[in-house]
Amino acid sequence: MHSVVVLDSKIGAGAMASVDGNAEYNEHSSLMFDSTFYGYSDSPDCPDEEKQCTLMSRSGITTSIQSKVHSPLGMELHPSKEMHCPLSSQVENGSWAGKAYFKNLKFVDFKPAPGKVSGSLLKNEMIQLLPKSPDFITLQHFDGMEFINCNVDTMTYFFDPPEKWANLADCGDYPCTGPKNTIFSFINTKWPEGETNKNAKKDFTLIPHIKGYTDQFPDCEKLDSLNGHICTNNDLGILVWES
Repeated sequence: MHSVVVLDSKIGAGAMASVDGNAEYNEHSSLMFDSTFYGYSDSPDCPDEEKQCTLMSRSGITTSIQSKVHSPLGMELHPSKEMHCPLSSQVENGSWAGKAYFKNLKFVDFKPAPGKVSGSLLKNEMIQLLPKSPDFITLQHFDGMEFINCNVDTMTYFFDPPEKWANLADCGDYPCTGPKNTIFSFINTKWPEGETNKNAKKDFTLIPHIKGYTDQFPDCEKLDSLNGHICTNNDLGILVWES
């Protein structure tokens, strides 16, 4: 997937690979490259922004790669039925051996934006965790990302698993931990010249915060705005086993 331009999107764009059955155990990958994503701008969408528009947070991209086997309806890359749209509401967990790659993407104007209530802020995210991934989000690789007029605090947000995921059909008495089971790896990142934020690094890793666990990792700093950590520790990975 390449040469995409996304403006003012709530969900963002995501690249997926369609595999099914035992094929998810074979190495496969998705790739998104050479694309641009625009977040919030001061240009109003409606004549009366406060009354005629629904203000919402924007996203650039969503975490990628899914398997058909994990969709209760059977994921179609090009849905033929209205009930299967939007695709983001159907896909769920990452495929076992899948890898997600993003290369040479440009993000413009992603920063906290004024909300509808005075003093509130919309939390725009350059990278959004797929909201229906209760068990596993495969490792996401980012190479050559360029951030223009973007805030470090809007790179992503590792949300806590919702309590509704605690049910007998899924994970029993506790919520599944998909949002806590992922890593975002960045290399060759470009920030604007003169950027002074100490966390605007070239090579780094983002991981979700797990109380009493991730705060023990070396070379990692907790960022409350991400509900996670930014790390310069290159020895991080994901151990996956089937039970």
